[in-house]
Amino acid sequence: MQYFFSHEYNVKQIEQLDVVSPYQVIPFGHRCTSAIVANFAQLRKCSLPFDWTIPLFPGKIREILRNNFEGFIPENICLGNVVNQYGVKLTHFHVHNSVEEGIETYERRIRRFSEMMQSNVYKYFIYVNEDFLFDPKFREEEFNRAKFDEMCALEEYIKENYAHFKFTILYFDFGKHTPPADSNILPILLKSTQYWEVDRLSPYNSFREYVGRIASTIFKSEPSEKLEGIDFRT
Repeated sequence: MQYFFSHEYNVKQIEQLDVVSPYQVIPFGHRCTSAIVANFAQLRKCSLPFDWTIPLFPGKIREILRNNFEGFIPENICLGNVVNQYGVKLTHFHVHNSVEEGIETYERRIRRFSEMMQSNVYKYFIYVNEDFLFDPKFREEEFNRAKFDEMCALEEYIKENYAHFKFTILYFDFGKHTPPADSNILPILLKSTQYWEVDRLSPYNSFREYVGRIASTIFKSEPSEKLEGIDFRT
């Protein structure tokens, strides 16, 4: 597969990242990209509520956690374009046969997530910015900086409210960011030799596989032989 991409990160930080089982990997958006990346690196063990949600910026995640997912599943749902009170589209609702089935799936995923967040097992949160490839807005330095600041605020929220576990946030982005000295955020700078103006014309599957291979290298996992879809009904 042809890659248009390259990356760089702080080698010392990666070497000091002591990936020792048991640990849990939690995709943190944006879109389905993080879940697919984790799936390709064979790090994703179950379906979770943030697997395919648009737009899922760190500020929205923080607000959802602060409200304990209240209003995450909107009332008066009809199959199709389901957007909750946070302005987040629950994209994979359309794969379900009925509203009831979709609600049960999301409730199950929220319970799984809550149980994971109550355990003291080490957490690795994965956040991947894919839209930079095909959305000019995501190429604006101020926009990307604001989203990284949101991630720093989310990190502080997790530290304050989930002190019973340790964690690392793998932050894949096309903007170069410098976290605070005491941060658990590990930024991985992505680069592309080309950009596109329409998502369907961009090599997003190639991109997801490329990032999945980076994750596989970090975690020393065996990547899948090919990028496969995810069953979002579980």
